[in-house]
Amino acid sequence: MAVGVAAAVRIRYYALELALGDIMLLSSDGLHGVVAKETIEAILASPVTTMDEKCSNLVAAAHANGSPDNVTVVLIRIKP
Repeated sequence: MAVGVAAAVRIRYYALELALGDIMLLSSDGLHGVVAKETIEAILASPVTTMDEKCSNLVAAAHANGSPDNVTVVLIRIKP
């Protein structure tokens, strides 16, 4: 596991207000910058896929675009 290449790691954190039904995407640089934002949004908005399928589709999109690194995707849905 690698967090950074320097001895000191700078941690950034954000407070977000999420609504019921929102999906939070956490990903590695294998997805970020490799797959267009519009493609990611379309995959996440697809009503006919499960959360597992959405993850698989995001990873597949990254591989299809020639991701130069490992692809890690975590999705969190805010349920009612």
